[in-house]
Amino acid sequence: MATRTRLKSKRLDRGMSIREAARYAGVGVGVIRSWESRERSPNASDVIQVARRFGLTWDDLVADLDQRRQPREGARPPAKTVMT
Repeated sequence: MATRTRLKSKRLDRGMSIREAARYAGVGVGVIRSWESRERSPNASDVIQVARRFGLTWDDLVADLDQRRQPREGARPPAKTVMT
């Protein structure tokens, strides 16, 4: 999916707000909100719980996360950090 995550698409198909989706999935509102806004990725237990409740597979959700990690065209690579 280009701009919407699979989770957001499923949530909207069901007519749910972020708060309703979080309650339904048994996770915090911040989990859903930050996932959809791409601020951060959820932890593994949240992925499993949300996937089960929304009828998605781990691969559905993780593939979406992997897609987010791809650098944007023209983006500069991250600076290398040297640990001493």
